Amino acid sequence: MAGDLRDMSIEAGYDLIFYSQLDDDGFPIGGDGVVVAGDQDGSSFLRLYGARTSDLSNPDPEIVTASGDDIPQVTFRFASESLPAGVIEVSPKSLDAIAHTTGYTVTTVAGAKKIVLDVAVDPPQMCLILQRQSKSWESGFRGVRERSGLYVNTCQMTYVGSTYTQRAFEPHRWYVNTSKSSRQLHGVTYVSGTHGVTEAAIEGFNSENVMIGHVFRGNGVQTVFNLPYSPVAPATGGIVVAEAGVELAYTVDYAVAAAVVTFVAPPANNALVNVLMSVARDDVV
Repeated sequence: MAGDLRDMSIEAGYDLIFYSQLDDDGFPIGGDGVVVAGDQDGSSFLRLYGARTSDLSNPDPEIVTASGDDIPQVTFRFASESLPAGVIEVSPKSLDAIAHTTGYTVTTVAGAKKIVLDVAVDPPQMCLILQRQSKSWESGFRGVRERSGLYVNTCQMTYVGSTYTQRAFEPHRWYVNTSKSSRQLHGVTYVSGTHGVTEAAIEGFNSENVMIGHVFRGNGVQTVFNLPYSPVAPATGGIVVAEAGVELAYTVDYAVAAAVVTFVAPPANNALVNVLMSVARDDVV
């Protein structure tokens, strides 16, 4: 913490980080930014994986197993009179993730992926879900064992390479520049009377389970869609579904059975259906 109480930073490891692109209206549209109308499987938020490193004492010619705890390192700085900004350090390097977060295109040539980084592009707006697990009572932490994390509603992620001090398996970093958004991660707008704000850059949250986002696009006909995981306790708030920014009512507008959501009326043609749901940690690979 710096001299001004409004100047502070949060530095932490997160075992799960999911990301999604945003469309021009600020709605999440999945990790790859492609949501096909009527696609039963929709488009998921995608995951960034943490560091896997090798000790510097290993001789260069050796081939060794890269080990680690798979926890991305994140630093967000909250400076007075400015929006929070941060750095995410992750590994292994993913050309697909770089492309999705920066706007570049990945192509395959002779079975190898390649990305051209010297072409001027406008990076897409992104949103993030960062979360970690607290210690359990048995470990000496006298509190409730649950997950805590951050929602980063709108940001741009600039790829800046690596500064790891250990040899790592394709490590890389992003600089995260946040903006304020009027939309929450499930597409519903903030309301001052309900949420206390009409826009926000970062939200903190606690949950007993993993939070993840998913998105569909209606075609006016399809009513049954597959989720990537089974929501925990959908009847008691374990899932939030919104169509075109309007939150739908469980059992009135849709039903959930295992990892399948069925709508009473098909989502309108080209309408985005945003899902934010709670899932068991063991279900997330």
